[in-house]
Amino acid sequence: MSEQQLKPDLRSRLRRGEAEAMRQVYERYADDVYRVALRLTGSSADAYDVTHDVFLGLPEAVQRYDPERPFPAWLQGVTVRTAQMRLRTARRRREVALPALRSLPARSHQDAVVDRLTLEKALDDLSADLRSVVVLREVEGLSYQEIADLLGINKSAVAVRLHRARRRLRDILRGER
Repeated sequence: MSEQQLKPDLRSRLRRGEAEAMRQVYERYADDVYRVALRLTGSSADAYDVTHDVFLGLPEAVQRYDPERPFPAWLQGVTVRTAQMRLRTARRRREVALPALRSLPARSHQDAVVDRLTLEKALDDLSADLRSVVVLREVEGLSYQEIADLLGINKSAVAVRLHRARRRLRDILRGER
């Protein structure tokens, strides 16, 4: 998500729930919201639902938006909290999106697919709190401070959760569930 502020006029129109303002924000940020939600939930269906929930609640949520903060970072935080809430309230069986596997050119590609699926399954076995810090750090590339700000915790808690998540992933991948 790019770093920029939400224009005051657009913010006001969003607060009022104007359809055109909602459309503009949706068209600009929906792909980013969906991408983060997919990585956090591990399910395209859940990611779609999280994206829907984020934008459905945007007129109310934008009331709490701090104009000094970049809007994309704030929206990413809303997405993370919405995804976590979904993961906590409904332990859904996650689906794995597979590309068409009809013609795999080499064994190494097959190994890469198996490795990816194994890692995705291991991520699915983590709690929502641990999965969030791993995805935000390792996939999204956020700093400890950015993760702390998004999750509403301190940097030390991020470090502890990340350590626990990595240790748990290592155990899962070794078959030591």
